[in-house]
Amino acid sequence: MNDKSAQDWDEQIAAALGQVTEQEEKDRYANMGLDRNPFPIASISSPEYASNLPPIRDEHLKTVLDFIRTTAVGKRFSGMSVIGDYGFGKTHLLRWFEHTVNTGSKGKLNAIYVRDPGSSSRELLFAIVRAIGDESLRKMIWAIVQKAIGLGILAKGLSFFRQFSGGLMPGQALLDTGNEDKCAELASETSVSNYREFIRIFDTLRLDREKLRDYIDATLRPHVTNLAVSSQFASFVANPEEEAYRSWMALVSGSPRDLQVLQDDYFKAILAVLKANGFQHTYLLLDEFEDVAIVRLTSRKTLEYAAELRMLIDTNLRDFSLVLAMTNEGFESLASTYPPLTERLNFKIDLSHLSALEVESLIPRYLKQSRIQGVNQDSLSPFSKTVVKRITEVSKGNPRTIISLCYRLIEACADQRASNVTTTMVSELQPP
Repeated sequence: MNDKSAQDWDEQIAAALGQVTEQEEKDRYANMGLDRNPFPIASISSPEYASNLPPIRDEHLKTVLDFIRTTAVGKRFSGMSVIGDYGFGKTHLLRWFEHTVNTGSKGKLNAIYVRDPGSSSRELLFAIVRAIGDESLRKMIWAIVQKAIGLGILAKGLSFFRQFSGGLMPGQALLDTGNEDKCAELASETSVSNYREFIRIFDTLRLDREKLRDYIDATLRPHVTNLAVSSQFASFVANPEEEAYRSWMALVSGSPRDLQVLQDDYFKAILAVLKANGFQHTYLLLDEFEDVAIVRLTSRKTLEYAAELRMLIDTNLRDFSLVLAMTNEGFESLASTYPPLTERLNFKIDLSHLSALEVESLIPRYLKQSRIQGVNQDSLSPFSKTVVKRITEVSKGNPRTIISLCYRLIEACADQRASNVTTTMVSELQPP
């Protein structure tokens, strides 16, 4: 491509972007009583879509609620399997479960969604830390430390900070240096409750970060009993930004030294931090577990992974529960390779093809998210029962295919300024 044609192309893109306003984009869908296309373009579940769309089938919803009641109220481990072929809604259900637990339990329960379970239990643990996130983990570690600092200030006043003043002579008070105001600011509730603000003021006082790291380490010891993990967590919070980043990379990828820490100790440490932050029970949601059972690993490696996962279960029976999502083939292979793991999955959800009636219930759930207020329409509009029946036939009841097709049908209506989806449109756009 020569320079002139590249320039022309850039100008065309700029012109196209400039021509479409937000209102004009909304107007494309107005004939259908919508202000946007409510169906996800990739037809793949995401947290924002899954959060408002509970399971279609009542028996699935009951299974989830029974599972939560058994584990959260009973405070004991249980497992649940979510079984279904590709596109049948396993990820959607896990994402909905994650949102429901994390927003509906008022901070008492916690769900961690892991998209990729990795090729070993160690990789899984690193994935769990990544799923929690660096900022969330720092804040939860600091919440433990914050309580200790608050008690220390309450008992000793500003002199509590003397233990961090590495540059002062023995017997010399930190307050003698003319930093009374800064020390008072460091001791304030605003500072102590925000680790970033605390460390910023801490540094302006030229206090010793290494001593702070040791203090954090000692504070974590009653909760995180493995010394190596406690030290890692302390470094992650107290070290300067660049070193903290290296600590984070060690937590999520491992190094030769880290590999000496047992998986169980890592997992216990994570659960301990969560529990110290008020989470009474944690749900670990592992997606695409068929990769472990039949895709990536040999039978021997699958056996090792499953056995290590069972060990994590058996040593943390009161602190977490497990949800595994996989295909039918993956579940059968796992049950054959290592029954002790699948036998711990006491609850089971089998996802299958949707009927026309279920599709008729599914589509309005999406439509209502973009329905123009005040427009009096049937909940199924711009679709009809006849169109839904045809959609079910051509999609063979596969939820992912249904959502993808509905997205394209809405776009076709918008392009044609049509008010309703027709069976002709479905036939023209149906999957090959």
